Amino acid sequence: MILPIVISSAILLIQPLPPDGAVGPIEASSTTEFSEESDLTELSLEALMDIEVTIATRSSEPMSKLPAAVYVLTGDEIRRSGHSSVQEALRMVPGMYVSRWTTGDWDVTARGFGTGVAFTNSAYLNQLLVMIDGVVVYSPLFAGMSWALQDVLLEDVDRIEIVKGPGGILWGSNAVHGVIHIITKSAEDTEGALVSFRTGRDDSHGAWRAGGSVGDDFSYRVWGKGADYDTLSNPYGDFEYDYQLASVGARVDWKDEDRTYAFWGRTYWGKFNELGFDLVTYDAIQVQDRREGTQLLASTTDNETQSRWQAWYSRDSQNLPTLGDIAIDIYDLEYQRPFELSDSNTLSLGAGYRRTYSKLYGDDPFWYDFDPHKVGQDNYRVFATDTQKLPSINSTLTIGVAAEHNEFTDFEIQPTIRYSWAPSDSWVIWAGYSRAVRTPSLEERTLTWDSLYAGNDEFRSETLRAYELGLRGMPTEWMSMDLAIYFNDYDHLHYADPADPDYWAYHYTNDAEGEAFGGELALDFQVNEDLKLRTGFGYEEGDFDSDSGVDLSTSE
Repeated sequence: MILPIVISSAILLIQPLPPDGAVGPIEASSTTEFSEESDLTELSLEALMDIEVTIATRSSEPMSKLPAAVYVLTGDEIRRSGHSSVQEALRMVPGMYVSRWTTGDWDVTARGFGTGVAFTNSAYLNQLLVMIDGVVVYSPLFAGMSWALQDVLLEDVDRIEIVKGPGGILWGSNAVHGVIHIITKSAEDTEGALVSFRTGRDDSHGAWRAGGSVGDDFSYRVWGKGADYDTLSNPYGDFEYDYQLASVGARVDWKDEDRTYAFWGRTYWGKFNELGFDLVTYDAIQVQDRREGTQLLASTTDNETQSRWQAWYSRDSQNLPTLGDIAIDIYDLEYQRPFELSDSNTLSLGAGYRRTYSKLYGDDPFWYDFDPHKVGQDNYRVFATDTQKLPSINSTLTIGVAAEHNEFTDFEIQPTIRYSWAPSDSWVIWAGYSRAVRTPSLEERTLTWDSLYAGNDEFRSETLRAYELGLRGMPTEWMSMDLAIYFNDYDHLHYADPADPDYWAYHYTNDAEGEAFGGELALDFQVNEDLKLRTGFGYEEGDFDSDSGVDLSTSE
């Protein structure tokens, strides 16, 4: 079966604000010298290509030299675009697929392929890993993202780093089609007060922020935000799908002679009007879901060795009328350290541990229930990458591997090899091979056979073997381009099988496989000192089959 997907081009016009509207620089993220009042929109295309990012290698590297399909949205670009949420801002990224099914249900992915079957998130694509300041906000319940809950204060966003393609070697499982890292500004860059309000036909947002410093080495900020989203046009059955979300948060940064420290936290509460079903008659009824959660991060970095400890905690609690009561707590600890083996060889080692504890209670076993109701999961991971620079031929070779052990599928190995060659100062050609996995969700493994969708204790990890080739450079001083083409080979793909003769409804399984080919092109133009234009185009075509003959054009 052939599934063509075309992502049409889009143009973003960027104009610098006058000096009194300038914002602070990004924090230690560019090879270009930034002053206190510098504005990324005032930089040349060449300087923008040299912005250093961390998402592709876990160390600061100029974007122009990276052997991966990397893209950066700066906070200035997001603010000037007029978008009111991160997921809307991602529409500006060439090769990203963003769609909105209902008021609070979003599909966001890179490279156009995913799955859309889950009880607790009716629309999601489940092979994209998302982080906020290092905290993973990917849900183990349905293996996807609740984008509506990630109501980040956009004025505090420093940049969003996006890598399209596998990222499991550095960031672990579930980074199959890409990684998005939302990085907020340091507290040092947000001193003073801010009050903002915006409203439109479908949503309204209000926010405040206060920040300051104590001495030269300690900075802080606190903030709050509220958002109200109205039901979009033509809702299903004329039911209300509006929701309200409130958030408060804080960040602290401090440093001494030897180390730098950061603490970041956020708590949110939300009320979501949704479609539900009467537990006796199964007629459609109006219900209100209540959701709340917390995200906390603490990190410390050695200034000399660049070794880093990071610990984070998240909690997601959902009261879903006629469906279930769910609470998931995640604790994560990680250590990473680079070793300079020589002037041209760097070895990076890391290890981590994650504890997930879930309480899963369905309101009606015939409709939605889990077995067991309480699930504890331990995940252990190690990773290593070796980067060898070959200055005699202007090349870099990176070889790495990540190994994980989880409760559902035991050991998972994710290797990668990437090579880049710079034929000139203006051009880089790169190629890569990676294997990545998407581990089973709690729904896929533990939903009971009495539920409308049944789990499967033999559900394996989805796997991807990806082959990539890219070209990045500047044909002229007023134009930059970034081209990536890829071939993806999939095994053990998820789908909901209605063909099981022993079962009354759907059965989660992953006996499907497929192949996909695609490409992405991004072009930036510096028209004059005050005007930049950006355009992008993406295309993907895939062929997917299942053992049961299920039509995957609807289930995948």
